[in-house]
Amino acid sequence: MRSLGVEPDIVFIDALKHREDYIEAHEQFPNAIITGDDWSWGKRKDGTYPIRPFVEEVAKARNATIYAAGATFVVVEPRHGLNFEEKYRYVA
Repeated sequence: MRSLGVEPDIVFIDALKHREDYIEAHEQFPNAIITGDDWSWGKRKDGTYPIRPFVEEVAKARNATIYAAGATFVVVEPRHGLNFEEKYRYVA
């Protein structure tokens, strides 16, 4: 998409739960809001979830905050001007 000059405002990730999916979206579309599915999917025996470390990595690189409800998350950067209720704020 980027090679065609497409610069999306938002990227929704519903992928195979691989780190590369999240990092590539972050790197290829640095101005897009990153959001996606599967936040609460696949809880492991140790209580962790597969995609959360990847989303946390993107949020850290963007100096952003993660908000999540149910299976959906969004990486919120101050420059986007989005407002969410604090009850949805994710704290690692």
